[in-house]
Amino acid sequence: PRPGDAPADPLDLCFAVPLQSFAHDEALRSLSHKLPRRLLKALGGEIADILGDLSALDLQNCREEATCRLSVVDKTPCPRLHLDQCAWRAIVAYTRGGTVLLDEREVNWEAFHRRSDFTGADSAAFNKRIERRRPFTPLRGRAVGRSVPVGDMVVLLGALHPRVDRLHPRGDRSDAAEMERFGAVKPTIHRSPFPHELNEEAHKRRVLLSVTIDPKDAPH
Repeated sequence: PRPGDAPADPLDLCFAVPLQSFAHDEALRSLSHKLPRRLLKALGGEIADILGDLSALDLQNCREEATCRLSVVDKTPCPRLHLDQCAWRAIVAYTRGGTVLLDEREVNWEAFHRRSDFTGADSAAFNKRIERRRPFTPLRGRAVGRSVPVGDMVVLLGALHPRVDRLHPRGDRSDAAEMERFGAVKPTIHRSPFPHELNEEAHKRRVLLSVTIDPKDAPH
């Protein structure tokens, strides 16, 4: 959802915070008009801190607001390895398990560039095509990538940030199977954790916070 959209679930909140409100006290004042009182008391200070951290990033040519989304999910929202179509995105999982990140060296970029060739595969098979496994590295017993610990923030570089080397954007080539390519500066490849990767002792649902900054030319 985007700011102003009616939430699909009472536990799915989406709201915008102006860029000039990224100073901690100003962010708290802005959040006091966006969040229910109990959520403001529980998470307001942390969201204000995240906004402050994001303000230190390269925000040139970025939109002058952040979109915050606080949601509770009981499914795997993004099981396939992907990149986000934004400039920056901060994510925190408060229960069960965090986002799974791949290091650039763990990505088969040629496979990722041509991922439309195998979109019919299930999510696990799709991901294996993109993961780069070194034959001499013992990976038995664990998946490629690392899970962000519960409660920790991770900041993802999105595909639409001006600093990303987009050698050609999606749809610019006549080859329909060829998707966007990236040079030296690449966006962050990641996915949601599968159910077997979650902490079964915690609450049944995942509580997620995301804070997104879009480029200036992104559609509303």
